[in-house]
Amino acid sequence: MKSGKRRGITLISLVVTIIVLLILAGITISLVIGDKGLFNNAKKATDSYTQGDMNDKLVLEIANLQTEKLGAATLEDITQEWIEEKIQDYDCKVKDNMSSNKLIIMKKNKLVGIFVIDEYLNITKNTEKIVWFYDIISKQGNNIKILISMFDDRGITKVELPGQESIIMNAQEEIQDLECTIQNGQEYIIKVTIVGGKEEQLKIQINEYYQIVKNIPKELTINNISEKVLGGSNYEATIRSTNTSKYYLDTLKVTMGGIEVKANEVTGNIKIENVIGDIEITATRGLGNCLVRNGVLLNKNYLLGNVREGVSMIEKNGYVECSLEAVNNNYRSYIELEYYF
Repeated sequence: MKSGKRRGITLISLVVTIIVLLILAGITISLVIGDKGLFNNAKKATDSYTQGDMNDKLVLEIANLQTEKLGAATLEDITQEWIEEKIQDYDCKVKDNMSSNKLIIMKKNKLVGIFVIDEYLNITKNTEKIVWFYDIISKQGNNIKILISMFDDRGITKVELPGQESIIMNAQEEIQDLECTIQNGQEYIIKVTIVGGKEEQLKIQINEYYQIVKNIPKELTINNISEKVLGGSNYEATIRSTNTSKYYLDTLKVTMGGIEVKANEVTGNIKIENVIGDIEITATRGLGNCLVRNGVLLNKNYLLGNVREGVSMIEKNGYVECSLEAVNNNYRSYIELEYYF
């Protein structure tokens, strides 16, 4: 009786089959979850769409803002309150950039879109590797305390702030609220080390300006028309009468940060060194001639107190011929003829 042959696979065939299956599995996995796989491509497509949507919404709302402002919108209109009201699909932040631009940071989940708005309200996507900004938390004189935040998808390993020891990081992509104190108007360097040991330097200079409020009647004029002044700098101005035959500078009061500073009522000169607060200038005018001596305008304080009723000659290092007129029970001098000094 013949026995039939039994057929099977050899060990070598089994190994070859397994190897082929592993290769196919590897290819399939790579196509699905690799750097260029289906999942990664789908994520990139979603991220690209979201970034585009962020940009489109920002462009639309700025166009609407220009319409509302009749084409006169400025960077000052791009505020945190404005963007929170207009764009609610994303977590948005408005930050001052290191130049005259503003930085718009838009987040959704782990995706971050960063856009730069220039002084003409043009929008560009940020291309810098390290994106950073600051928040001012307090000011004392010319010392400004700030919180610095930064992003870098390469990973940050070390940050060196002005006047501080290095801060070691664990390859962080996002760092928030690093506290630092700097002087208004001065430039500083922030050193940042990224993964791989490469060091980059960031420049920071905050120019904080203070407002100048002028309460001056139209009969007086001021020779410095500036409406703001850089903190830490000097401010000078002189107030004069627009018509010295009719008006003179009567009173002059100047405050800085709500505190009165010295001003010269006689000459109308104002000089403030190291501005550390908003300046308010208040002046009043009086009726009557102003006396000129060596090109310097003198107000009524120069003669007041030397006038006696019925006396037409006033001696003050010389004399001036004048007539008298009573105003508010005080005598003002009105020059009629000539004066000698």
